Amino acid sequence: MKIDEIQDAINQTLSPCIEEFKYKKSDFEYTRRNKGIAHIFRIYLHAKTDWINVVSAVFVGSSEINKLFNEALGRNLPVNGITWGYGISNLHEGRGSYSVECIEDIKPIVSKLKLDFDEVAIPEFDKAKTLQEIERKLNRRDATGKYHPESVSNACLGIAAAHLIDNPDFSQICEDYYSFCKQAQTAEIAAPIIRIKDYCLSPKC
Repeated sequence: MKIDEIQDAINQTLSPCIEEFKYKKSDFEYTRRNKGIAHIFRIYLHAKTDWINVVSAVFVGSSEINKLFNEALGRNLPVNGITWGYGISNLHEGRGSYSVECIEDIKPIVSKLKLDFDEVAIPEFDKAKTLQEIERKLNRRDATGKYHPESVSNACLGIAAAHLIDNPDFSQICEDYYSFCKQAQTAEIAAPIIRIKDYCLSPKC
């Protein structure tokens, strides 16, 4: 089977089960938008030698955060695109990654995808309906009490979110993110963290 055929077969069964979410064929995702916040359930199809890997992911997007990120760094992150999220298999053992070897595999996989949507995606979306809730997902402390980013880009998105909601920990978030990224990588790679911090503190922001 070809990837397009598998996508169409999955969507025919899955789409009617996902109410209030709009199907986007080009990205194989189901999206619900409200007041600048997007909830996105995305499916990736990866062709292997004799089978297709089906991977589900949950994402949240904030147009306000993405816009500030772009303005501060001169980037072109889609304003209506992703701000935060993850592949379900990365955080939920035994879920979010499935194999299609023949047409008979699709029906049980759709059932698993529906469970991923109901039991993983929807609870995440229910906790990410406001800018404040998305900010809490972006800026999390580790076991030592430090704010620990997954990447420089994620750190910058978190800083943008913290600024937009006037998080009183803004300075600590910036300091922790820069210190971590500078040590884990280099000062040059971590430099966007300083740029977005300075932009957020400037009179024009």
